[in-house]
Amino acid sequence: MIGKYILPWFGGTSAVWSTILLFFQILLTGGYAYAYWLIGLKPKTKQSKAHFLLLIISLILLASMSFGGHSPITPDVALRPINPQVPVWEILKLLFLFIGLPGFVLSANSILIQAWFNQVHPPKSPEWLYSLSNAGSLLALVTYPFLFEPNFSLQIQAWVWACGYLIFVLTTCFLLTRVVHSTAIENENSVFWEMEHETRATPRIHQFMWVGLSAAASILLLSTTSQLTQEVAPIPLLWVLPLAIYLLSFILSFSGAGLYHRPMFTFLLALSSVGIINNTGSRPNFYLQIAIYSIFLFSACMIAHGELFQLRPKPSRLSKYYFLISAGGAAGGIIVNLVAPYIFKGYWEFYLGWIMIFTFLVTMIFILPTKELKVPWRKVYELAVIIQTLVILIFSLKAIINTLGDPLYQERNFYGVSKVSYDEYRDAYQYVNGTTIHGFQLVSPDKRDVPTAYFWNGSGIAMVIRNHPNYGNEMKVGVLGLGIGTLAAHGLPGDDYRFYEIDPNVMELALGQDGLFSFLEDSLADITLVPGDARLSLERELTEGQNQGFDLLVMDAFSSDSVPVHLITREAFEIYLQHLGPEGVIAVNISNNYIDLKPVIWKFGQELGLDTILIAPPVREDHPIGLPSLWMFLARDPAILDTPEINANAGSLDNYYPEIRLWTDDFSNLFKILRK
Repeated sequence: MIGKYILPWFGGTSAVWSTILLFFQILLTGGYAYAYWLIGLKPKTKQSKAHFLLLIISLILLASMSFGGHSPITPDVALRPINPQVPVWEILKLLFLFIGLPGFVLSANSILIQAWFNQVHPPKSPEWLYSLSNAGSLLALVTYPFLFEPNFSLQIQAWVWACGYLIFVLTTCFLLTRVVHSTAIENENSVFWEMEHETRATPRIHQFMWVGLSAAASILLLSTTSQLTQEVAPIPLLWVLPLAIYLLSFILSFSGAGLYHRPMFTFLLALSSVGIINNTGSRPNFYLQIAIYSIFLFSACMIAHGELFQLRPKPSRLSKYYFLISAGGAAGGIIVNLVAPYIFKGYWEFYLGWIMIFTFLVTMIFILPTKELKVPWRKVYELAVIIQTLVILIFSLKAIINTLGDPLYQERNFYGVSKVSYDEYRDAYQYVNGTTIHGFQLVSPDKRDVPTAYFWNGSGIAMVIRNHPNYGNEMKVGVLGLGIGTLAAHGLPGDDYRFYEIDPNVMELALGQDGLFSFLEDSLADITLVPGDARLSLERELTEGQNQGFDLLVMDAFSSDSVPVHLITREAFEIYLQHLGPEGVIAVNISNNYIDLKPVIWKFGQELGLDTILIAPPVREDHPIGLPSLWMFLARDPAILDTPEINANAGSLDNYYPEIRLWTDDFSNLFKILRK
């Protein structure tokens, strides 16, 4: 919920979700540390008083946030940062201010409930409660996109959550009074609370594995999510799947039902690893890709969490055990979000997690024998695991080297990996983000100003530009997404091209860093660059009275095959329309390997009363200048798009049905428009 709310503030990138997961992992570690400290307080009544005070303070803080009718956990729009230089820290700061204390209290709850249960019922094991808490998390996670997200606005969701938190606080206070008055409060059989009676120390290697296995699972959770969302869509609905798998593995492993079988999940991990290796560098079917990564993540997390369960200590040391597990999860989040972007040139943390899970599996074989197999087969299994580990290590190193290749430029930041290489076939410098070509410029001096890729002279956008009534008459063009600035090649003297771009690395490249691209420098038009998220920048310009009056507003802000959903909602289109001149046209590049955006854009045309056409001129994949592209255009005045050239290339928009639901800031449905 909070991720969907602040997603548009930071460019709609999947890194926002990864940072939010990091925040909650750190919060969980803090909550477990607090619970560990609280359990050790003497006398026992101090524990109850301290936690009761924290509960009341969190409730008061939550109530104070709701003054003025605003939701108590969603930041006011006035607090959104303007063009943040370090988005990770801005996200963490917002989350800390608005949900930090309630989240901290909730993070401590699992450990405290187990401690209280053991205090009131000393003979019974509290471990099943850990599995139950993860089941509650999974239930909330899978119901959110299907029950809450499509039926309630974000503000209503936030108020429902706040009411739920109030019930939680009241219930916890009731439990505290019960614990305080329990006859077992000083019972020496309550091993969870009387830790000093346990003298045998936990082996250091076990404690190391608690942290390491948890970190490996966390790294794979975040990196697998990135693998999916970078090439599909950074929206909460797709984020749910990896996290649901992660939580499910916790539930199954810690249920105590003996559902973890080391050889079986090793086989699944090996099988899915082969699938990933075979599909590396290709574009498999979307559903096949989802299936392979899901099986891989599930088997890896079952191994990590299953081995963690086998290494669980005596009940008296469970609080430290859970604290170190949470610390490992937070360490994995820190590696992915705060370390990897600065030391890795590509998304190599996936390979790191992959190597770690196999390495820890080999380590566990020597710590705890594989009891599921008898000795002869056990030796075969152990040898197979060692061989698999070596294969994965070699493949990962090779894959990392291949991603480097021989680039002329490669940099990574919060918004992705920007890479430039030389295309010998086209004799061009080529810019790639993820696995998608985002443009290229011919090297030959006499061809440097030729528009290429999705903007070549035979493209839909080129047709609309040269057929516009204001073409050659000081045309005003706004562009959401800079790329290498190819569109500027269509500019004429007196034209005004205004580019909105959130990624500073992309801006540096387009401005001529290392002499690779010169479309902006060579353009005959006047060029303006606006840093920051395009939608927020356009909205800010309206509040400042700067209506741009664009003749053409081009949407080309998609990174790889992902879709920043906040740019294609009703609220976003209403902003775009306010910036259009009397003869303005909105152009949307909907070229995408996985998602069919035609129904979504068509629906905007229907709802907003705009004339809508589709242009997809044929072009060979090996065309020396152009790349296949699919464009949709929307205009208030149908006459603007009614020209012979446009009509000759316009595609059919029949068979789109009015029952498709309009995308808004509160609703989007990815799976309904996935390509088959």
